[in-house]
Amino acid sequence: MGMKVYWSFLAVTAIPVFCFLRVRASIFVAGNETDEVALLEFKSVIIDDPLGVLAPWNSSIHYCKWHGVTCAPRHQRVTVLDLQSLQLGGSISPHIGNLSFLQKLHLQNNKIVGNIPTEIGKLVNLQRLELWNNQLSGHHPVKLWPMRELGSCRSF
Repeated sequence: MGMKVYWSFLAVTAIPVFCFLRVRASIFVAGNETDEVALLEFKSVIIDDPLGVLAPWNSSIHYCKWHGVTCAPRHQRVTVLDLQSLQLGGSISPHIGNLSFLQKLHLQNNKIVGNIPTEIGKLVNLQRLELWNNQLSGHHPVKLWPMRELGSCRSF
């Protein structure tokens, strides 16, 4: 009888714990997938990469190990994207706004053209935005200016 009660107790307590852990793991993976997809979308609109720095950006290597990408060690979310002075040509993908933990974006000294996507305004953790010495046109997204944490913004 004692053994039967023990197994019943174990089953009743273990199932909710496993369910909780599974939900937490799926949230963790979903966040990681969002960052990976955003980075691959960013890569897809870079049409000129003469140094080949974005060539290894694929699913065979974890995106936190990609050139120019820094992730927070605890949650493996992108906090810094530093691709300055790499002769990259193309535009900035609106998917950049899905890097919700991004704190620093360094794309200066490249050949990036077009407008600054308004989706950058979704990056509430952004503290540094360096886009200068590119061929950007248009205006800064209005949503950038209410961002309290933005310490530095050099774009033209």
